[in-house]
Amino acid sequence: MAREQWRERLNAIPAAVCRPNTTMRDMVEQGIAMLKTNGPREAAQFLTTRNVPSGVIVRVLSEPQRRRLSLCPG
Repeated sequence: MAREQWRERLNAIPAAVCRPNTTMRDMVEQGIAMLKTNGPREAAQFLTTRNVPSGVIVRVLSEPQRRRLSLCPG
């Protein structure tokens, strides 16, 4: 798919789908990096101490490839 088509698709994403909490996004990204280097227990502990909701922790550590888009139109 051409770059212009991707840009059009990104611009069509409703704002509600975008991540409003960039701090949480950054914590989740760090947790996923820890998953790869330190394992799931340490990654979960890291996210828990940063007040990431337990449902989010389970989702992102069990299926990190299913994360929402980080890039939003704007």
